[in-house]
Amino acid sequence: MKSYIFLFLFAFSFHSFSQSDTVSEVYYNNFVVYSDLGYYSCPFDIKVEKIGTLKYRNNIKPFVGVGMVYKWGALRVGTLLNYSLKGLDDYGYSKIFRIGTEVFYKRFLFELSYYSIQGYTQLDNAMLGLNKFMVLDDLNFKSYTFNSWFFTNKKFSHHALKGIKQSVKRNNGTFYLKNTNAITSIDNSAPVLPESVRDLVHSNSINFNTIKAYEIGLLGGVACAFKLKRHFQIGGMLGYGGVLIDRYLSTGKNSKNLIGISPRYDFHIYGGYNKKKMFIMNFLDLEQRNIPFSDFEINSNLISYRLVFGYRF
Repeated sequence: MKSYIFLFLFAFSFHSFSQSDTVSEVYYNNFVVYSDLGYYSCPFDIKVEKIGTLKYRNNIKPFVGVGMVYKWGALRVGTLLNYSLKGLDDYGYSKIFRIGTEVFYKRFLFELSYYSIQGYTQLDNAMLGLNKFMVLDDLNFKSYTFNSWFFTNKKFSHHALKGIKQSVKRNNGTFYLKNTNAITSIDNSAPVLPESVRDLVHSNSINFNTIKAYEIGLLGGVACAFKLKRHFQIGGMLGYGGVLIDRYLSTGKNSKNLIGISPRYDFHIYGGYNKKKMFIMNFLDLEQRNIPFSDFEINSNLISYRLVFGYRF
């Protein structure tokens, strides 16, 4: 909360200044090439009422990519490395796929993405009598997302925040409104929760093997960009709001739909070393989702990290 208040005050104090001053260095006439290294992850927890929390984690597989930017055109291609960062005995093998695109135009940012991760492990939990990791090769997490942002400060640039097409010239900030539209699904060939937990809850819904959630909502937030000494820059975006959510649950024999309201927040931070010709930037994006039911709730985080290094000709 303290961080959110600080960002809010910073955006407010710099908003009027940024309206009339140049806050970004623009490199649209430069041909930019870059490479990146990073990972995607979608961990989620299932909190069972009066029982406890079970943690589900996918194995981490790094990716590499190359890209180029010139004026309004941009292209990036990447591939996953055939290497798992966590032990296969405990975490199994995860199949990870992501595709997405984003467009920033004037004061609007649009993002379209799709995640698919198959292969999770359920972490041990001594309080629930689960003394070892349980690999679930068929457990699949999918996410379809369309997000759009409107920034109130017309001088603020999301391109400068990321530091590829532009870089931060002066400290600046803005408020924003974000519309989010998403579909989240969790599916397994058998019940997702272990039998030892299901036996403790006298409810048919606890035997679910499929969860789907359709949501639409609005978040408000702040975005800030700081120009530091010796060509370093850092910035971020923090938003909080709520969504209208339609939840679907299936046990294989029975199913039901529920409509309700759920909170949402997201967090993005970008920073690194950025000169006129070369740059090294870090990107960290996190989007939280909550899917509540009467007997349990699912909390998931879509996480993306990239280390980007490039050169402007």
